[in-house]
Amino acid sequence: MFGAGGGTSAYREAEETDLIILWGSNARETHPIFFHHVLKGKRRGARLYAIDPRRTSSAAFADVWLGLEVGSDVALSNALAREIIAAGLCNTEFIARATTGFEEYKASVEPYTLERGEALTGVKAEVIRELAHAYARADRAQACWTLGITEHHNAVDNVFGIINLSLLTGHVGRWGSGLVPLRGQNNVQGGGDMGAIPNKFPGGQDVENAENHAKFEQAYGQKIPMKRGMHLSQMFEAMEHGTMKALYVLGENPIQSEADAKRARKLLEGVDLMIVQGAGTRKFTKRTFHSLRHSFNSALANSGVPEEVRMKLTGHSSRDMNTKYTHLQVATLRDAVSNMPLFTRGVKKGAR
Repeated sequence: MFGAGGGTSAYREAEETDLIILWGSNARETHPIFFHHVLKGKRRGARLYAIDPRRTSSAAFADVWLGLEVGSDVALSNALAREIIAAGLCNTEFIARATTGFEEYKASVEPYTLERGEALTGVKAEVIRELAHAYARADRAQACWTLGITEHHNAVDNVFGIINLSLLTGHVGRWGSGLVPLRGQNNVQGGGDMGAIPNKFPGGQDVENAENHAKFEQAYGQKIPMKRGMHLSQMFEAMEHGTMKALYVLGENPIQSEADAKRARKLLEGVDLMIVQGAGTRKFTKRTFHSLRHSFNSALANSGVPEEVRMKLTGHSSRDMNTKYTHLQVATLRDAVSNMPLFTRGVKKGAR
């Protein structure tokens, strides 16, 4: 299904397909469990194509590596599509039954000849042709991508280009043929399925739907805001505008994951209070807590939080909070969580 945050195929299908494309994905290092399925598919005879500006460790396992120029993904997908159409390799039955706008699409990719594709991408024309024919002729084929495709200003166009290739050839909706977006962070799909996103309850159910809202309020035994929360980009905008002054960072490192690390660091340094929970110390906590030490300590000291809660949050009493700070650990959070409502009320009154 298109339009949802998930793929159309199970991982196991990579073991039972004829061709696999890793587009902007170094799955051997970033998705090792999935890559085991890819290797099982290769052992059963599937051909593997790696599309990446870098010759990654995944590319070392590929039958063919397409080392395209950075940012030329749309040009490559257009050249592949144009070659498939020109060679008469489209799945015309699937196009007629399951798609719209084919003639407009055909006209849009017509200028992207093999020669132009090579000029724009740096990939040899014969290699573009080989992939186009192999993908279109394969009985079953999987197209996989991840952040190498999506962390661009034109990320949506990059993904549309891959989806269009699958629609052009009918490689979707059948066992062994599909589209596999590999998520960017550890178990982010599972977290989303469990409701750890601002606009969804568990199971992908909309927060602002009245029926869902009533059902989850009854299940949780708590009043729940009817309005969706902010996603990460909106949070940083709120920090920039001064409307978000307290932050709880759980298993995340925004300074490394945000595209503009300088801006992220500046905004994080501007909040009145930030708590970081994680299993180990990160470069993020070392850098940021050094800058935030004064505002963090001041916010706690002025918040009315009891001494015993401050001890659990910081590991230090108020006497030496001016010189010491801590990385909040999971056990500490568990011990202090019963006092957290009092803590948040205090921050609202004293830290802003």
